[in-house]
Amino acid sequence: MKKISYLLFIGIIAFGSCTKQDPIEVNITDSSNSSSSSIIDANLTGHWKQTNVSHPTSNSYWINGQIDLHFFADGTWVISGQTDYLNYNTSELGQYKIHSNNYIGIGNEVFKYSINNGVLTFSSVPGRDYLWVLHYNNNNDDIMSSTMLGNSTSWAEINNLVKQ
Repeated sequence: MKKISYLLFIGIIAFGSCTKQDPIEVNITDSSNSSSSSIIDANLTGHWKQTNVSHPTSNSYWINGQIDLHFFADGTWVISGQTDYLNYNTSELGQYKIHSNNYIGIGNEVFKYSINNGVLTFSSVPGRDYLWVLHYNNNNDDIMSSTMLGNSTSWAEINNLVKQ
């Protein structure tokens, strides 16, 4: 009886700790091409929000801004940004692809992402100094390096978003 109880206890611990949702493989289809395979991270899909968005300098287009980012299971994303300065609003969309080890492809760039305590953080890949930003000058989302941005105050980094 002790052996059965011991085995039952070990089995409960082994299967009870399997609560993490790993990325799953799904097929994505659209009208422009045949089906292709992509990995979707169920933890990433949904609505993410960044409030009190501002630029690192004090004189900025981004004052008391807000960014809303939605990742969908079909491999698309939609982002909208709003700021108090000149009532700036923008909305953009695109496609993303999840790669192994929490790397995400957005446009022609790849970022490392992590989700900790409901906060989504993007970081650049070693050797590539790129940020994902909303850029005021052309009213759309850009992927730009910090060196390309220079002293411009018209951008806000898309980062540290909270799951809604």
